[in-house]
Amino acid sequence: MNRKAALATACVILFTLGAFAAAVGPALDELAENAGTDLAGVGALFTVMFVGSLAAQVIAGPLIDRIGQRPVMIAAILLVVPSYVGITLSTSVPMLLAFGVIAGLGFAALDVSCSVLVAQLFAGQESVAALNWLHLFFGIGAVIAPAVAGLFLRVADTALPALWITGAVLALTLPLLIRLKVRPAVIPASAGETNASLNVYRQPLLWAVGVLLLLYVGAETGIGGWLTTYIERSTTQGAEAGALITSGFWLALSAGRLAIARAGNRYTPQTVLWTSLAGSLGGGLLLPLATGSVAVTIGAVMVIGFFFGPIFPTIVALITDIFRRSPGKAVSTAMAMGSVGGAVLPWVQGALLDRISPSASVILVAAITLAMLATWATIQRQHPTAAPG
Repeated sequence: MNRKAALATACVILFTLGAFAAAVGPALDELAENAGTDLAGVGALFTVMFVGSLAAQVIAGPLIDRIGQRPVMIAAILLVVPSYVGITLSTSVPMLLAFGVIAGLGFAALDVSCSVLVAQLFAGQESVAALNWLHLFFGIGAVIAPAVAGLFLRVADTALPALWITGAVLALTLPLLIRLKVRPAVIPASAGETNASLNVYRQPLLWAVGVLLLLYVGAETGIGGWLTTYIERSTTQGAEAGALITSGFWLALSAGRLAIARAGNRYTPQTVLWTSLAGSLGGGLLLPLATGSVAVTIGAVMVIGFFFGPIFPTIVALITDIFRRSPGKAVSTAMAMGSVGGAVLPWVQGALLDRISPSASVILVAAITLAMLATWATIQRQHPTAAPG
């Protein structure tokens, strides 16, 4: 199996992860009914999946560096597929939550291992395009799955088959992974880079990039989660319009990834990050000024979404390029910090929206985009290994 075939396989896997994440929402009522609980009770599924994901992000990195990506990916699929089925068939809350933990473990292990695999196969500037292709497919899955779930709801009054299909498609990648025999691209590392990689947890650079990812994931999750409510409370539009604008945000984010993916290896990770972070700040500063104006709000959200798109995959490309000897540890650590941001910052944004004002919540978004650019500028100034060569 060549590099392109390996990339295609990883893209299918990320597609299923995005599809599952988005298909759970339409199925929540059924999951609650099956487990004999209410929506508040079934909401704990997201909490335990987060706990499982965070644990896997810590564990998967060292495993990848020790035994390689393929064994971790195969083991993760063997965890995820049965857990997807188990979640849909759970008849009690403890059963549902147990399968949720397992799903979270496998989900995060696949996310980390696929990202490291692609980054190593397409090293250097090639990895920027390849990783944007990879994470573009996560977004495509997240866009398609709710529509499929909605179709099943209309036709058969159940959304569960959408989750089963997701698991089935993921299972089909197992034979491809078993046949996977590719070697990472080899790029000579300097003595300094080798030393940094061997002592990855002691490197301030890794934690600085982790802070950048924490801010990004927090902002992305917060906008995606609270945008509909913000539109309802700050404009004359209702929830339906808010949902459409939220879909527009995710489509713009996917468009940003597609733009960088199609650009090939013309841009370094540093160039992509400078451009993306500056563009995000522009949209972030425009958003608080748009309160009450639907048109300006839509414009600001589209700008943020488009420039947000390349940030996550490009940070992964940068990390694996710097920490070439221990990419699994480096990527999993940064992703774990991102997960913490995704859990904490949206909660803060929601509290501001509910208890202070809609404007306060988007001022937070503006502040985060400014903090992201400031963090990146500090990284560039203090760590020459992350500066353009």
